[in-house]
Amino acid sequence: MAKNKKQKSRKSNKKIKTNSAYASLCAIAPVIKDKNVFDVIHQKVEIHQKKVEYKPTDKLVFVVLGIMSGCEVVFDLNRKLRVYRPLLRAFGYSKCADQSVIQDTLNAATERSANGRSSEKHMG
Repeated sequence: MAKNKKQKSRKSNKKIKTNSAYASLCAIAPVIKDKNVFDVIHQKVEIHQKKVEYKPTDKLVFVVLGIMSGCEVVFDLNRKLRVYRPLLRAFGYSKCADQSVIQDTLNAATERSANGRSSEKHMG
């Protein structure tokens, strides 16, 4: 009799389901993107560094995302932010730079970098 039973077809769910400590951060990502919160970093900060895979300002965004996700030191970015792709995708990135590359960018930054383009206009 068991052979005559019809097997129920299972619907495949195309949505990715995951348990995450970062679910709330992923949930507010659209609001942060809509409000252009990170645009001030891209517009005002100027770090003279060659872009290989990421702009220097993208690396600063990774630092901010790391802080928001609980990283206490730059090294934590490799084990928290860099490995958690759903969080990166929520903010429009497919992957994250290595912490050593991010640290090089932070080392290259100066007070003048933080003041960026706006201070150069005032300096004449």
